[in-house]
Amino acid sequence: MLGVKGAVARFFTERDISVDYKHNARSDDLKKLLADEAYQNIVVIGHGERNKWCARDGTVYTEDLDEWMNGLPKKKGYFIQFTCGDKEGKPLGYSVVEDRSKILGYTKPVHLGDRFDSLWGESLKGIEGLVNINEEVLAHPK
Repeated sequence: MLGVKGAVARFFTERDISVDYKHNARSDDLKKLLADEAYQNIVVIGHGERNKWCARDGTVYTEDLDEWMNGLPKKKGYFIQFTCGDKEGKPLGYSVVEDRSKILGYTKPVHLGDRFDSLWGESLKGIEGLVNINEEVLAHPK
């Protein structure tokens, strides 16, 4: 959406990391990627929140990735969510990467103008405008 793929490619190629894309990814595509040690960085793009991503075949939750990562080595790279966010919950990539400071995403719902601003706005620098969402934030009673 609005050049997100280009921003992702730029983020990784500036770090000498090759980029592959899987369009219309399904949950089993993500599951296979988690098991493939050749891939150390993962980006999910689409609908979702801090603790979920809408794959082509249904919603994938943090608990799914926790289960899929059972017995697998953690990734050394980034886990980036280009989804809407929220302030509460366990991030989707929480059990995926060794360094939780490399879990990036949004902490609030994203509107078209926000997404445009974060990629090309003067106040933020591309995908680096995403924030670290490595800590689980619990809901507070009202």
